[in-house]
Amino acid sequence: PRAFQPKFMGWDEADVTNWLSTLGESYMKYAEIFDGEKVNGQLLVKLTEVDLRELGIQPIHCLRIIIELEKLRTDREYLFTNWSTEDVANWLSKNDFSTEDCTKFKSHNISGDLVCLLIRENLVRHLHLSVSTVRRLLDLRKKKKVPTAWPLV
Repeated sequence: PRAFQPKFMGWDEADVTNWLSTLGESYMKYAEIFDGEKVNGQLLVKLTEVDLRELGIQPIHCLRIIIELEKLRTDREYLFTNWSTEDVANWLSKNDFSTEDCTKFKSHNISGDLVCLLIRENLVRHLHLSVSTVRRLLDLRKKKKVPTAWPLV
């Protein structure tokens, strides 16, 4: 019998750029890069973080792409938590993070899976959060026993 082949393995360049565009507005510029590099489904699955950075993709966006690729490979809707970007922003707001900080997470389409993996450097350098805000977030995340699914309260 023929081995199972995930549907994205048969994607052409247009399918890949369409998929990348679904990750959010800040990923549109990367869709153009992928299209120019003729990235199809078979090449997409082989991309590493190093490859993505060489294409000029911001580290925080590299991480999101890698998460989304893993979800494609494993045919899962989420890896750690099914929180949407909106759920993350609501959780931050309920835990007294500023509107400005919540907006930063939303503008970068930070999902629950991504928030589970962000490290101090990502939060300070790429989201431009203050050191004290990062400390609060990491402490709160630790108390919530991540990477298990988080309750919304």
